[in-house]
Amino acid sequence: MAAAREAEKRRRLESDAPSDTATPPHHNAAHALVSLGVPDSPVVMDAELCIAPMGVLRLFVDDFYTYIHPLVPFPHEPTFRKAFENREDRTNPEFLALLAGMVGSLVASFPRSARLHLKAAHSYEKFPRSIMLVDRCMKVALDLRTSDLMLKDTVTVNDAAISYFLSLEAGYTMRWTQCRRFLAESLQFLREMGFHRRRPPPTTLSFGQDRPDDQPTDFITDEIGKRIYWTIFVGVRSLTQMGTSYRDLVIPPATPNAPYPDLPREVDDAYILPDRILPQPEGIVSVLTGFVKGIQVYETMDDLVRIELAHGFSACTWEQQKKCLRESMAKVRTIEQYLPPVLRLDMSSRTPNKGSFAQSAQASSNSYQYVPPAYPNTQPNHDVRHLVAANETEKRYLQYEIQKANTYASCLGTRSHYVERYLTLRDIHRNNQRAEQARTTEPGGSIIYRTASDTSSSLAAAAMRAVAERDEVDDMFLAEREEVVHNFFTVVTSIEQRNMEPNGGSIINKIRQVASTLLGDPVDRKGRYELQNEEYLKVFLEILTRLEKTGTGTTTTPGAQAGTTMTPDDEEQELRNWADLREQQQRMASRATMA
Repeated sequence: MAAAREAEKRRRLESDAPSDTATPPHHNAAHALVSLGVPDSPVVMDAELCIAPMGVLRLFVDDFYTYIHPLVPFPHEPTFRKAFENREDRTNPEFLALLAGMVGSLVASFPRSARLHLKAAHSYEKFPRSIMLVDRCMKVALDLRTSDLMLKDTVTVNDAAISYFLSLEAGYTMRWTQCRRFLAESLQFLREMGFHRRRPPPTTLSFGQDRPDDQPTDFITDEIGKRIYWTIFVGVRSLTQMGTSYRDLVIPPATPNAPYPDLPREVDDAYILPDRILPQPEGIVSVLTGFVKGIQVYETMDDLVRIELAHGFSACTWEQQKKCLRESMAKVRTIEQYLPPVLRLDMSSRTPNKGSFAQSAQASSNSYQYVPPAYPNTQPNHDVRHLVAANETEKRYLQYEIQKANTYASCLGTRSHYVERYLTLRDIHRNNQRAEQARTTEPGGSIIYRTASDTSSSLAAAAMRAVAERDEVDDMFLAEREEVVHNFFTVVTSIEQRNMEPNGGSIINKIRQVASTLLGDPVDRKGRYELQNEEYLKVFLEILTRLEKTGTGTTTTPGAQAGTTMTPDDEEQELRNWADLREQQQRMASRATMA
């Protein structure tokens, strides 16, 4: 028996050993892409072999730092690019997982750009739908996070960043359970490292062995940790506005004993070094400024969140509710009023400006175009990627425009949220008052029959009562609602495709939510301007809803069969959606000019 077991053991070892006739390893990225088409193919410690050819990866990284980094400002660009050029993807599993997370987030956020890259590299047939490349990147990131991740004594900011990117990829592809799970994981990692609270900044002592446990190791780690925390903060508050909240994702407001961590410094990555932070050059607004302004917009919700967590907003008196909402509204309006000029949109006009829109669109078409990558040949001069690579000013301008679109979408959504909360609570208060008056004035239990004239009189009396019940706060919020409608049309007709598309899942959702809320309100809340333009509002909502559902390939064109390939009809529908938005923008601008 022992001899038989030994013979069987030798046979198995021989069958498992590599033979001379075995398939040779991948020699280039083209061969690697064959294995990428197989969902369960093993992950290799080489980004070219497990994600995409190096030429495409370089374009992905450039696109990430151009389009995604303004709203998701990590990882630290100089540090990451140095590691990328040194091919740390071949030696460092954490770096390869981080790269996979970044690429997956880019593809989920800006799928059309990814498709152009893959087509030019003759790799499109391996990922005929963007969601397939997103899934591949998620698999790479998860496989490289070893089973010992939860057993590690210490985690890193890269661990938190990878979890956030996985959450972003899941959210943009409509997998909400996984999105919430990875977001909670990222937040937990940050709490373990102490980034959820205010801490002393790094000093020269931070580099010695006597460094306190609660002090960050270097300035880069400190800034990146704070950026990840505040990115999650913005995401959680945005979800709260949309009526989605999770107990495992609660970020309690600051208190005197537990203040928020410091806001990220408004300094570009190039000036943040491990041992010091250099001043931002005078006269150049940091790309982090727009990010910080977005944080401040959502910080105005602190009082509401604090009351909700303590005992619920309904436990407050009507006067307390009014005071809280009025102060929150004043804060967000102040932030919007004092935005730096490069992030400011002219909201003073009560109607969209057709001239500025047309001029902006013309400048965009002349200077910025999405051109399919010509790798290995050089890109055409009019390609937006060539321009931003050759001219830092052009790149910075494009990033300002992306942040401007996001900031005004956030301001508009927050103001709309406060208005809706106020009007809903006001109606509840009035109904309760009237019910109480009815109980005290009418005979208990008796049924009162009313004639048509009585009904007409009661409606008139109700209208007079509503006018009598109005006060200065009520007038302020009604005027604010009308202003939100005006500003909605100004914002939606001013944001161009090139500024909205790269982060469409976030920006479009915020604007769509405002339109949906306005249309869903009772008629008695709607002002004259909204009633006159309600059809335009409906069309914008319909187009924005279509845009929100297209891109990664999670949906197909109406009437088409769901499949694994994004057909020409699907791509044509996506382009048509953007064309419909531009056409509607121009119609609204023309109508405003003629009015």
